[in-house]
Amino acid sequence: MSDTPLLKVEDLSVRFHTRHGAAHVVNGISYDVAPGEILGIVGESGSGKSVHTLAIAGLLPGPRAEVTQGRVLFRGQDLLALTPDERRRLRGREIGMVFQDCMTSLNPVMTVGAQISEALVLRMGLGRRAARRRAAEILDAVGVSEPVRRLDDYPHQLSGGMLQRVGIAMGICCEPKLLIADEPTTALDVTVQAQILALIYRLCREMGMTVLLITHDLGVVARTAHRTAVMYAGQLMEIGPTASVFTDTRSAYTLGLLRSQPVPGAGRRQRLAQLPGSPPDLRALPSGDPFAPRNPFATTRDAAERPPLRPVPGGDPRHFVAAWYDLPQAFAAQIAATGGPVHPTDLRQRYYPQGAA
Repeated sequence: MSDTPLLKVEDLSVRFHTRHGAAHVVNGISYDVAPGEILGIVGESGSGKSVHTLAIAGLLPGPRAEVTQGRVLFRGQDLLALTPDERRRLRGREIGMVFQDCMTSLNPVMTVGAQISEALVLRMGLGRRAARRRAAEILDAVGVSEPVRRLDDYPHQLSGGMLQRVGIAMGICCEPKLLIADEPTTALDVTVQAQILALIYRLCREMGMTVLLITHDLGVVARTAHRTAVMYAGQLMEIGPTASVFTDTRSAYTLGLLRSQPVPGAGRRQRLAQLPGSPPDLRALPSGDPFAPRNPFATTRDAAERPPLRPVPGGDPRHFVAAWYDLPQAFAAQIAATGGPVHPTDLRQRYYPQGAA
């Protein structure tokens, strides 16, 4: 992977105007992604994962949604400074999208072949016959059985796994440099999920494609992403190499997400840890860390002052956290006082049985 970022998000903020006031759904997030890298983006529903990627692609539902500040540099070009027509020309050709629910994102009255071919004609300049041949090749590449016959099928004739593959085919058909995959394995059984993840990883490796992988599933991120970004209330709480984020966790929010995962082999009586409280009202965000009211390790400074992303002390220099507290020290003190739960470092064997790499 190149050290020069393909995508660089700088201080991006997005606001939704509602009848009850302005909701600040993305609040000053910054990160970059290198060519050929998979960045996993995780967090609770409403944390801003999908919204900020819609802002990157220029697909925010206007006029109630607006970008209030920031820049999005794609190959050095600020996407937010482009006209709507200029951004439309980039979509599909340079930036591909795999939407969360392919059953609703695909046109129900157009065949699969017509929908893929349309993008190839408009973005790649292929003729109708050449586009149809290319569409069949792409369906075959993503593992759709009998691809030529499937070109004439309508979305309702396909299974959930097939629809996800068609969605990926549409996202990659023009060989984009950046693929935004929003919950590409939602509602799929574990076998199909594994196939879809392996497909995305293979396409990333073979095509040199950069992927933003949005998901709620930490296991998906652990198996697929090179780096992981954790979002809460429209802010980045932690970001770094996936192995470091999972085994040297420094944000209490990330810790809560990890502890809420079921443990294989623990039996039916296991109790999952829960995050206390509720996410903040996005119309009236607190001045400090938005997770502080739910965080047993928060300091008075966390409640009063929003912490910036900064390198974790004594850890991987590529690992950043937004916190004024020191989680390992605070957790060690809690264990000494109460004999509390294990530190996520002890979860290493769950996700990295051969050791963190």
